Formats: sequence, structure tokens, C-alpha cells
Amino acid sequence: MTKVDEDYQIKRNADTFDNYFECITSCSWIGGEDIECVTRCISMHIHDDNENGQ
Repeated sequence: MTKVDEDYQIKRNADTFDNYFECITSCSWIGGEDIECVTRCISMHIHDDNENGQ
């Protein structure tokens, strides 16, 4: 893997983490909706990884 490829992968991983973290922190933690919201974030995160060959 070249240095450019490694840098791209590091950036992509950071973006993925940031997107996931933003999703779960935006969940409503009131009224029991938190579990469904976090589940959707996890599902979206796993789906995105599968589409990107992770």
C-alpha cells in the first residue's frame, strides 16, 4: 500500500467514525427512543462499511 493509499484510508476511517459519532450523539435520549436511534446509526454504519468493501 502506498503512502497516499494509507493516508486516504486513515482519513476515510476518521470520517466514518465522525459520521457514526455524530449520528449517535444526535439521538434523543428521552422517552426510550434512544435504543431505536442508536440501532439505526449502527445499521447505517454497518451498511456503509459493507458497500465500501470493509
